[in-house]
Amino acid sequence: MKRKRILCGALVLALLCGCGKQTAPELGTQGSENATEVVAEEASVEAVAESSVSEETSAEEKAEEVAEEAVEDDVALKDLCSEYFTLGVGINGSTLQNQTLNIPQYMELSKKHFNSCTMTNLMKSCYILDQFGSQDNLKNGNEEPALNFMSIDPTLKWCQENDMKMRGHTLVWHTQAPGWFFREGYTDDGEYVDKETMLSRMESYIRQLLTHVQEEYPGVIYCWDVVNEAVDPESADPDSEFQCRTKCGQDPNPWYDTIGPDYVEMAFTYARKYVADDVKLFYNDYNTYQAPKTDGIYTLCNSLKEKGLIDGIGMQGYWGIDYPPIQDIRNAIKKFSELGLEIQVTELSVGVDKETPSMFLKQAEKYEQYFKLLYEMDTQSGGPANITNVTLFGLVDHYREGDTTNSRIFDENYEPKEAFYKIKGVMEEHANSASAFSTVTVKNEMYASASSSAARSGQASAKTKVDEKFWETTSEVKEFSRDGKKIYGELYRPAGDGKFPGIVIAHGFNASCGYAREFAKVLATKGVVAYIFDFIGGGLEVKSDGSMLDMSVLTEAADFNIVFDGIRSLDYVDESRMFVMGESQGGFVATYIAGTRPNDVKGLIALYPAYVLHDGSMKLFLSFLQIPSSVSFLGVTVGRRYFTDLLSFDIYKVMANFKGKTVIVHGTKDDIVPISCSEKASKIMADAKLIPVEDAYHGFGTSDVASAAAIDLIKQLSNS
Repeated sequence: MKRKRILCGALVLALLCGCGKQTAPELGTQGSENATEVVAEEASVEAVAESSVSEETSAEEKAEEVAEEAVEDDVALKDLCSEYFTLGVGINGSTLQNQTLNIPQYMELSKKHFNSCTMTNLMKSCYILDQFGSQDNLKNGNEEPALNFMSIDPTLKWCQENDMKMRGHTLVWHTQAPGWFFREGYTDDGEYVDKETMLSRMESYIRQLLTHVQEEYPGVIYCWDVVNEAVDPESADPDSEFQCRTKCGQDPNPWYDTIGPDYVEMAFTYARKYVADDVKLFYNDYNTYQAPKTDGIYTLCNSLKEKGLIDGIGMQGYWGIDYPPIQDIRNAIKKFSELGLEIQVTELSVGVDKETPSMFLKQAEKYEQYFKLLYEMDTQSGGPANITNVTLFGLVDHYREGDTTNSRIFDENYEPKEAFYKIKGVMEEHANSASAFSTVTVKNEMYASASSSAARSGQASAKTKVDEKFWETTSEVKEFSRDGKKIYGELYRPAGDGKFPGIVIAHGFNASCGYAREFAKVLATKGVVAYIFDFIGGGLEVKSDGSMLDMSVLTEAADFNIVFDGIRSLDYVDESRMFVMGESQGGFVATYIAGTRPNDVKGLIALYPAYVLHDGSMKLFLSFLQIPSSVSFLGVTVGRRYFTDLLSFDIYKVMANFKGKTVIVHGTKDDIVPISCSEKASKIMADAKLIPVEDAYHGFGTSDVASAAAIDLIKQLSNS
């Protein structure tokens, strides 16, 4: 494939914490499914950047090209993302007759690209509970509800025969739970039963369903959404710490009405009692990115975790083209990751209002953004979250008559949509990266010598050259301190003799050094000593000491100066070849270091640097007197010093002092820090080059373009 979607996918690796704004409504799963439902060959970074910005065809032409380009290779999406998470698909259908299980082409495509599935409707209690059977049980002195498994057995059997795992969805949900199940005599018009009776019915239902699945189809279901959508700030019980839902719109929550808010904990208690040891238990909800709901879910799951009742959180993912802000999702994932639970995106669905080529292209770009974010946040990429599954809640648009859903990645003719290619591009990039790092063989050898392997046995000169050979590497945790506070850092270096160039790499606001870990490893193989570190108080996930209330760009600059001097003083580092690099706020700080220490810094690499911070602070506060003692900023709380320090100097005046070479890499679609800020900087600095990354947003991390830019600059200045 040669289209721009592949190039952009290979250029943009989402490994940053950016910035967000406001929330917007998100659909839940109420009602029917229709309602819810590199190897680079050129030795210059210019060639990479130019290839990424080519292709200026119209939306209609691009869409037509997608239709013309069939999926010619046998690569399955599930294989591309296997190093990160399993990939799930929704098995749609509201009856045994219209379910996608009856469509061989749908199931074959599902089997090819996915290794997990979810029944989007037919496993909900309204399909399994048998009213007449329950009433017969009562007549025979048995108060347990009767269950009928006809709606789930065919799909479970298919999974068993085709080595497909399944997410169980869902055990307890206020919607699509039949009203008679909560009433005396299992009748439609009876009074609600008392709490003890309802708890007994809940336990029986969970026991019977889990027992059937585990005995008849062992190993198929690997996790359960035990409770669905129980947190609702709008209808919350005022005495509930986790904001337990009391209503769904104007309708009651029958679980709450019969049991009370502890119905959630009891459902998990019964599920843990009967579930197989290797099956995980999840809480699942929508609008998880909205701050009040995020807090409620966190409180609930923290309580369940303390009791050993939960293994993970499901974030449904009904995310649109215009909402929510990426940062809001990032903040929620970060918050949930603090619990140490698994995180799964359980019902990812991005719909469009109009089915036009331009709208489907916007849809594809959103899917691309969301997958980049998930890769960024995953622990495999150095992020904070253990993301174990991502499920697309359907596969084919309009798969049957009457289905109006258009959020899927194949069209009604089973042709891949642009969204398919965007997702595949992100996965291919990360699959290539994972392969390269796991085999300690750098596939992204943009500047590698053709004779690098032959040079391995040679002795290093006193002053080594970058890329002179492929270096074996070593690494260690190396810590420094400032004012008695620990600065955590990781050092990656060539395992050989000689004086090597060094680079210190800084992370962004409320991020951590993990974003640059794999890149630091690559630099070490090329003969560069690379140091990544966490700022004191630099983020909620950092391993350094300190609080974000005491953090500012100047405290981070103080940290940077300490580690910079520490690295340049090492016996194997050539202090005349020291480079600085940073992303977002870290790019701002790295620029400050270059501007205040121009004689010590050989070169500067800034990735989407947050030069907007000074001007932005001036817009927020007209004077120092207006700044309060603490401010909620980008989802976290920072102290007054954060803004007073930003207002105390002009970064554009500081950067003018640096006369060395600078490379700035910035996305053209950055909606957090406008690329115009970097354009201004590139004109102010004496020897600066701006590399725009077409269609990239804020936070693409150490992508191929960024990596190539850094390596190119270090090689050029170190070997001259």
